[in-house]
Amino acid sequence: MPIAQVRKHITQKYPQVIPWVIWMFAVVFYLYQMILRISSSVLADDWITSFHISTTELGLLSGAYYYSYGALQIPAGIAMDRWGPRSTLTMASLICALGCVIMATASSYGMAFGGRFIVGVGASCGFLGCLKIASLWFPHSQIGLVAGLTTSLGMIGGIIGNVPFAALNALHTWRAIQWALGLMGVFIALTIWMGIRNHHPGKSTHVRESAEGAPLIPANETIRDSLGKIIQQPQSWIMALFGFCMYTPLAAFTDLWGISFFKATLGISEKDASSLNSLTFLGLMIGGPLFAIYADYVQSHRHAMRTSALLFSLMFGLLIFSPWFPTLVVASLCLLFGVSFGGEVIAFVGIANTMPRKISGLCSGFTNTIVVLSGVLFQPFVGWLLGVFSSGQSPDRTAYILAFLPAWVCTCCAIVLTFFMIETHPNKRKPHTSP
Repeated sequence: MPIAQVRKHITQKYPQVIPWVIWMFAVVFYLYQMILRISSSVLADDWITSFHISTTELGLLSGAYYYSYGALQIPAGIAMDRWGPRSTLTMASLICALGCVIMATASSYGMAFGGRFIVGVGASCGFLGCLKIASLWFPHSQIGLVAGLTTSLGMIGGIIGNVPFAALNALHTWRAIQWALGLMGVFIALTIWMGIRNHHPGKSTHVRESAEGAPLIPANETIRDSLGKIIQQPQSWIMALFGFCMYTPLAAFTDLWGISFFKATLGISEKDASSLNSLTFLGLMIGGPLFAIYADYVQSHRHAMRTSALLFSLMFGLLIFSPWFPTLVVASLCLLFGVSFGGEVIAFVGIANTMPRKISGLCSGFTNTIVVLSGVLFQPFVGWLLGVFSSGQSPDRTAYILAFLPAWVCTCCAIVLTFFMIETHPNKRKPHTSP
C-alpha cells in the first residue's frame, strides 16, 4: 500500500493520535539541537586545547550558537507562519548538519566560530517548530501542556549531551563526534520531510491551510503589522524578560560552565561532573509538564510562574553559594534546580494567549529572541569574570561564585516581574480569537 494511503488510513481511523505523531517528529529535531547546544560543556577543554584559546574566547565560541540563534528567532517565526513547520524544520536540520561538518573540519578558531554560528542558524527553528505544530494541530486548552512536554522531552538531548556524550568523547576525538552529528542531522531532515504535515485534514481555521505548500497566514498580512501587535503589548515584554531572567542561569551555568564548576569545587572527574550536570536536565524533563499541570490546577499562569521563579532562585543560590554540601546533596539540588525552571515555558503560552493564533510563530520568535540573549550576553560575560577573578589561574570556588552572582540576581528580577503580569490562563482570560 502506498505511503499516502497508509497515512490517510491512519488519519481516518486514529485522528486523535495524529497530532501527537506530527509533534513528535518536531520534538526529535528539538532534541537534536539540544545535543548540539549542550555539547560545548563537554567539549570545552578539547576546544581550548585544539584552538589555543582562553576562557573568554571559549565563552565567545560557545556563545556563537546563541548569536545566530537569538538573531533569527523572529525570522524563524515568520518562516513558520508563512511556509509552515515541514519545510522550515527540514531546511533547519540540514543547516545544523552543515555547521557540524564545518566544526569537524575547522583548522582555526575563526572557522570553528563560523561552524558554531551556522549550527545556531539551524537550531533557531527547533522550539518554535514544536510550538507552531501545537498551535496548528492541538486545541487551545492543550497548548500549555504540549509546550511543557516539548521542553521536557527536549531535555533528553541535554542528558545525552552530558554523560553519554562525555563517555563518547573519551573514546573518540571531538572532530569524529561532529561528523557523526552532521550525519544525524541529514537523517533527521529526511524523517521530518516524510513525517510532518502543515495542516490538519478537514480542520477549518482562520488561517489558509488548503494546500501543503500554501502560506499559513494571508499574504496581505505584513510582517510589520504582525510584529507591531506584539511589540506594542507591554505584557509581551514583561513575559519575554521573565524568560530571559529565568534562562540566564541555564545558559551560563548548565550549558557551559557547570561541569567545570563541579570539577573545580568538588574535585570530581569529568564523568561525575557530567552526571551532576545532567540531573538538571532530568529535572527540566519533570518541571515542564509539572508546572503546566500546576498552572491548570490553580488556574493561574502568573501564580505558577511566580512559584517557579521563587524556587528556581532558591535552588540556584544554594547550588553555587553553599560550599559545605556533600555530593549527594548537590545532586539533589541539581535535580530540583531543573524542576523549578519548569514555569519559564508558561511565558510563551501567556504571550500566545494574548495574540491572534495566526501569528503564534512570530510570538514565539519574539519571546525566544529575548530569552536567548541570556546566552549571548552571559556565556562570554561569565568567562570574562572567571578570567578576572582567577587572575589567569584555574578558577577556584570563589571565582565561580563571583562570576555566577549576576546570573543569580537575574532570578531575583524574574520574581519581581511576575508582580507586573496580567493573568493569561484560558479559564481566567478569554483567548484572543480574532484573525
